[in-house]
Amino acid sequence: MTGYSLNDICCLIPAIFGCVATVLTGLLAYECSYSTAKGYYSNAEVFVASMACMSIVPAHLMRSVGGGYDNESIAVSAMLLTFYFWVRSLRPGRYNHYFAFATGLAYFYMVAAWGGYVFVINMIGMHAGLLVLIGRFDAQVYKAFTIFYIVGTTLAVQVPVVGWTPLKSLEQLSVLAVFGGYQLIQLSNFIIQKQRTEFNKQNKSIPKYFEWKIRILVFSCAAVLALMGSAIMLPKGYFGPISSRVRGLFVKHTKTGNPLVDSVAEHQPASKSAYFTYLSGLCGAAPLGFIVVLTRSFSDNRSSFLCLYGLVTYFFSSKMVRLILLTGPVASALSGIFIGRILGWACSEVLPFAKPAQETSPSSSAEKKKAKKQSKRNNSSEESGGESIASRVFYVLNINPESNEYKGVKKILAILCFVFVTLSWNQFAAYCDG
Repeated sequence: MTGYSLNDICCLIPAIFGCVATVLTGLLAYECSYSTAKGYYSNAEVFVASMACMSIVPAHLMRSVGGGYDNESIAVSAMLLTFYFWVRSLRPGRYNHYFAFATGLAYFYMVAAWGGYVFVINMIGMHAGLLVLIGRFDAQVYKAFTIFYIVGTTLAVQVPVVGWTPLKSLEQLSVLAVFGGYQLIQLSNFIIQKQRTEFNKQNKSIPKYFEWKIRILVFSCAAVLALMGSAIMLPKGYFGPISSRVRGLFVKHTKTGNPLVDSVAEHQPASKSAYFTYLSGLCGAAPLGFIVVLTRSFSDNRSSFLCLYGLVTYFFSSKMVRLILLTGPVASALSGIFIGRILGWACSEVLPFAKPAQETSPSSSAEKKKAKKQSKRNNSSEESGGESIASRVFYVLNINPESNEYKGVKKILAILCFVFVTLSWNQFAAYCDG
């Protein structure tokens, strides 16, 4: 048995890591769509559909084809591994701090593999900031981001090429600001809780705008200290400038000041034809999947990450055509969610054994009581004018959802969905093979 030569390993690594990235894309889509629908094979259809899209989309194949040895061939899997552990650490439940720690380790691997780690750290930092803005900040989010940033940054500075850049570069100071903001929010909450307890012990009424006054005081003191520190460090040249490649994302590609960046064709803005070339049919399916995920973004921490990921990658890829590489995973995940939802619903209508679990009758007494309470809530909401959108549509169209005729229409629509998905997939696969 002969061993592998160095040439064989270099040829096989892109394909191997391409398979890893495909699986991680499916896991990311599964995690971010975990609570967007109930039943339908427990979201397994989303996992499979996302992997199917990622496995053949040209935006991914151009960096994972056998023999195409490059940094990106292993960096995409490292990026997706970091993102997956991050959203997994936000899932409600116990032991999430272990996944936050794993996120820091995966980020360290990303730093050692590719200079695009700046995108990864800023992506997670933006999501952490977004969770605060939409009112999703809680103890779990605080613990996940704090553990990730401390572990990831501590390991990242150990890479010789990086050094203290995460604490000095203007490209990454925004994430440091988010980390500091998280600590200030937690400190404010601690002071508020302590003061609230004191008021309760003394039977005193809580002053108006009490919480906001504490937060403003804490953040004002922190801002003064930050300004004083910046005034001392700026003259000493502590903060590093923005790199030419990052500057090229916000100014015209011929004005970055770096001849190497300005002369490379891949640094030019992307055109519409470039998106269709590298994404093909996903250009239509991904926006629909984005809408599906967006409906849950304000009530689920993980779904909002995928929406933000899609918006950020689209913005940056429109500024630099080589970054279409970053749109491959998120376009596959969003398309997989849309396709998986269609196939899941169609299977539940055509195949009797594929009915969602919530449609089965409750067996235990506790489940029966819960179902009874739920039915009472539904009845009360309908009496108060709070009917569901579907019931209003049925009323306007004079449709009885329980009738056999309506069930027959749903089965016909399910079969048409199968045909549409099959034809579209064959066209997409033929394009990718070509």
